[in-house]
Amino acid sequence: MPLTDHLLRRARRRGYSLLELVIVVVILGVIAALAAPRLAMSAESKRVHFAAKRLAADLGTARASAMASSSPRTITISAAEGKYSISSVSDIDRMGMQYSVNLARDPYGVVIDSVTAGDAGVIVFSPSGGVSRGGTIVLRRGDERRNIVIDPTTGKARVK
Repeated sequence: MPLTDHLLRRARRRGYSLLELVIVVVILGVIAALAAPRLAMSAESKRVHFAAKRLAADLGTARASAMASSSPRTITISAAEGKYSISSVSDIDRMGMQYSVNLARDPYGVVIDSVTAGDAGVIVFSPSGGVSRGGTIVLRRGDERRNIVIDPTTGKARVK
């Protein structure tokens, strides 16, 4: 019998008590509650970051197109609508239509806060790659912001 008692005691020690499980669940809940706001902010930050990268890349595309075709290219930015378009560049998804992007819609969902580049939201790239007037475009989602700075001399855009 002593062997049976020993095996029973050993079998009882292998499991966890209900109290131990509840403590673990509470600790995991606290950790999740602390991490959730950071993850949400991270998602907002990524949306603004990728929207800014997209706009900077499209500014680069307009600049390259102006240089390749030896003719000016115009980007028209509508801050109120949250979108922009590039003249003389066709949209890949909508054949025969002018290239345009709405940053206010998914997957970005950002607001164009301000545009100091160009004249009243119209940026013209010359055949040499220069820009009509350099400046900054500010994108925002919640508290997250990104600036796209257009160099007035070279016309190159970079995200800050």
